[in-house]
Amino acid sequence: MEVISTASSQLMVHCGGNIVTRDQLFALDTPAATATHHPMPHSDLLEMIEDSVTRKFKVDVDSLDAAYGVSADQQQLFGVIAVKLDSDEHSISYGFRNDHGKKLSAALTLGARVFVCDNLAFSSSGVNVFRKHTKNVYRDMRFQIEDAVQASTGEYDKIVAGWERMKTIPCSTDESFSAVGRAQGRGVLLPNQAAIAFKEIKKPSHVEFAEQNVYSLYNHFTEAAKKGSPALAQTRYPKISEFFDAEFMH
Repeated sequence: MEVISTASSQLMVHCGGNIVTRDQLFALDTPAATATHHPMPHSDLLEMIEDSVTRKFKVDVDSLDAAYGVSADQQQLFGVIAVKLDSDEHSISYGFRNDHGKKLSAALTLGARVFVCDNLAFSSSGVNVFRKHTKNVYRDMRFQIEDAVQASTGEYDKIVAGWERMKTIPCSTDESFSAVGRAQGRGVLLPNQAAIAFKEIKKPSHVEFAEQNVYSLYNHFTEAAKKGSPALAQTRYPKISEFFDAEFMH
């Protein structure tokens, strides 16, 4: 299993796929189109995303924090790109996938955190865009990607504002323990994940989350949530966000 983490995103390849470089990605072949199926080259989808992101944030392609993976047969692409914004703590991320077969739509997901896996798990804290490989896929994906990237800072600002509010809410050790117990009882955390969250509360893996507040607790939860089936990641992190909204943000 290979796990590549960018500033605020994670690409996991453990189902027979391989991590590739950008140059290797651009060298891959694309099947010919048929009357009903119009496969998009992996490189074309990547270039659409890069073009929108670099123009939006006025950065060079080489400055993007990116990782790419392909399936064993090279038919499917999985990738992540992160752009650092106002500080080392905050980044906005874009996850994407493509398929030369007929199994998956071309897709983009974006938010303050994204997770992409070659077992088809595909999730974020923000917005998702999907388009089947039919006629006009190029035109539609280009417009949808551009619209999503242009709107992404608004989504990012909303998420980060929530995190900043969490930092102002104190949360003692006992209160944190109680929250983990409730989360396990409601199925937000599995027992082994709850055990990791308890450990993180007692001794955080990251010094920046040592302060006793709801933001630190949120990060203890997300650290714990890394343990478990990647296939469930697309529901795991939204459940954590919903739990914190209900418990602390009303």
